[in-house]
Amino acid sequence: MIKKDTNNTDHIIFKYSKQSIEEVLTKFKTTENGYSELKALDINSSLVKNLKFPTNNSLIYFPDNYPLMWDFVDTNVETMRREFKMVSAKEEVNIISHSNPDEYVMYAKASDMENAFRKIFGPDSLFEHGSLEENFREICGQLGLYDSKKQIYHDNGPCGGEGGPVSLHAKDQLIAAKQDSEAIYVYSHYAYVLENNEKYYFFTKLPVLDVDYIENSTNDKIISTPTAVGTYNDLDEGFNKLSKEGKLKTYKYTFKKQSDGKHYFYRGDIVEIEENKKP
Repeated sequence: MIKKDTNNTDHIIFKYSKQSIEEVLTKFKTTENGYSELKALDINSSLVKNLKFPTNNSLIYFPDNYPLMWDFVDTNVETMRREFKMVSAKEEVNIISHSNPDEYVMYAKASDMENAFRKIFGPDSLFEHGSLEENFREICGQLGLYDSKKQIYHDNGPCGGEGGPVSLHAKDQLIAAKQDSEAIYVYSHYAYVLENNEKYYFFTKLPVLDVDYIENSTNDKIISTPTAVGTYNDLDEGFNKLSKEGKLKTYKYTFKKQSDGKHYFYRGDIVEIEENKKP
């Protein structure tokens, strides 16, 4: 049965018994005018592999630090903060070591930052040079300061120190891709992962201390994970197992065609797909 969510015309909630996710996604897509057919794409095709995914949309408070990461929430490029777009662009540029690390450690050419930005968000997206907001400038390893005379972006100087005993990761893996005349839709399974004491704890929502996981106050080891969907010694092995077992959720990236005829990131959405578990 297919039920349209009348509260959000961007989504369809799929409820089915025997149909696979692949069959449903191949068949239907929500548009302003109703439904239109989708063409399946090979996730290993050059068309999909050449898509540029943004890497950051959230500055999350996490005990001991503020990790920049992709949070699997509904995200639209038109409302994304410039800071997150620039941090994503930084991942695509050639980083140069500075000769005087006491001043700043690394930098990138401003032209390279703009080109990287446009590779992800497209030629039709608004781009402006300038330093990032202050709280982004202080993050270790980020190119948050803009020097208009030298035409570079650089970091805020040396930083160091070890991370906390518990680290947070966001991980996803492509499972399907579709295309219509307007956009390419890429689907992935995703998980939030806590790493501690050589173990990986998997969650389907952002884990909160003392709610989703409990630490031993004397040695900072995780002793309980009431909402975790799995615990493994290997990150990739654990993710793949949970994905095959249907214990992870699905996220959709949308890449829209722009004036140059190529596709660029437009939005990300949590996909409301429920698959009945087999006995």
